[in-house]
Amino acid sequence: MHDMHPLSVILSRPALGVAFVVALGLGPCAQVDPDDDLRDRIILKNGKEIACRIVDARGPEEVLYVAGSRSVRDQDFAKVARLDLHRDRLAAWLEARKKVARDDLAAQWALVAAAEAQRLDGLARLQAWHVLILAGDQGKDHDEAHAFLGHTSQRGKWLARADGGRAVEVATLLGAQKSPRDVFADDWVVTSEAPLRQIVALLFDLETAYVTFADELGDALHMREVTTPLRVFVRPTPEDRLPKLNSKNPLPYVQPAMPRSGMDTEFGVRTFYVRDEVRPVLIFDMAVEALLNETLRTEKSGDLAWRVPDPDRFAPWLEIGLGRWFGSRAEGDPGYVTFAPAKLAESDAMLTISYETTDPENLIGRRLMHFHEPNPERILHWAEVASFVAWMMDPANDVPGGKGKLREKLLAYTREIFTTGKQNSSSTFDDVFGVEIERFERPWLEWVARQAGRELPRCRQRIPGRRLSDYGVLPRGLGWVSW
Repeated sequence: MHDMHPLSVILSRPALGVAFVVALGLGPCAQVDPDDDLRDRIILKNGKEIACRIVDARGPEEVLYVAGSRSVRDQDFAKVARLDLHRDRLAAWLEARKKVARDDLAAQWALVAAAEAQRLDGLARLQAWHVLILAGDQGKDHDEAHAFLGHTSQRGKWLARADGGRAVEVATLLGAQKSPRDVFADDWVVTSEAPLRQIVALLFDLETAYVTFADELGDALHMREVTTPLRVFVRPTPEDRLPKLNSKNPLPYVQPAMPRSGMDTEFGVRTFYVRDEVRPVLIFDMAVEALLNETLRTEKSGDLAWRVPDPDRFAPWLEIGLGRWFGSRAEGDPGYVTFAPAKLAESDAMLTISYETTDPENLIGRRLMHFHEPNPERILHWAEVASFVAWMMDPANDVPGGKGKLREKLLAYTREIFTTGKQNSSSTFDDVFGVEIERFERPWLEWVARQAGRELPRCRQRIPGRRLSDYGVLPRGLGWVSW
């Protein structure tokens, strides 16, 4: 067993600040100190147990973990009887929660104890807030939930402790705030001014997205576990400008962690609410981008990031494309998201086949800013990568003129780019897929046309003028955009 491992560098990001929330009485939704995070167990064949936080449970020969520090250690799988993994318990609890009657207050409260029993402390506290919200909707209160969250009762009002120890009414905390506040689950933290009802539901959805994506693609991508909550900044409206990128007519994006860069950047999703949408814009697309950057990026690939033209991204087309493939599947009410089988959005398909699409070689070379330019052409870039990745993620599709399934090759390419330090390029693409990328264009467009129930036009339109209305449709999830 070794005291240090190269992943220690990646895991040495400072713990997220809990400034506003700890004192706010949202303290029960605060982050666990990383040194005290022992939510996992490695059960050895000799009967001993290691209480720890598992970092990587997918290695061929060893399981990586941290215990009491951010130094990564390893344990030979040959000596391991089984793993008691946080993500497995989380997935089981979330599935059980969906089966409980939503308006049954007693059953919803019982989920708090069930989460505690499974060492899902963040989810237990989040569920307690959900119980308070549900009780309020029914014209009731819930003393046990208040007590669990550390609230005190004075003169018929429940109080929580805010900055400096001053008391704040819990009813005030439930509403929208004048400034952002942090609310933690187990693997995500949302920073937002939104009402607590929206934040709590969003965190349940994000946890569901994490376990679903990891269950489906974790082995193929060799994803590590989330060990530090992933931050999601949610602004109330698009008019609340996002930092960096295009501050005019912004679209959501993810700022990856940049270790040793010397740059003042904080990892996290940047998104916002629009109109009457019940969830932030493209939230599940962005969640996947965050997971790719946090669970695949290694010390070796991190070094590469400072040598490529787009220093904060390895492969923008791949991140956005996989995000759109996954995000397009989201269904259900806030707090109870499910992910249906993948289906390319008709709007993305029509945009791809109606206009002179970028050829695949140039498509994979697009920089992040091409997807955030302050002009209507960027909507084509979003639609193109959505359809290109959807085509490759279809399990039925083979490599054009080559061997194997496109899906397997795409996930192998993703591993190469994020974990080995290889650059996103047509030559790397050709090496992984076994054929030249130039052979992909026609099969891709023909598949997209079939998804739209159309014939592939012999002559596609040139890119129209500068008016968004010229396009007729907008990519999935971007129907609110205006210029």
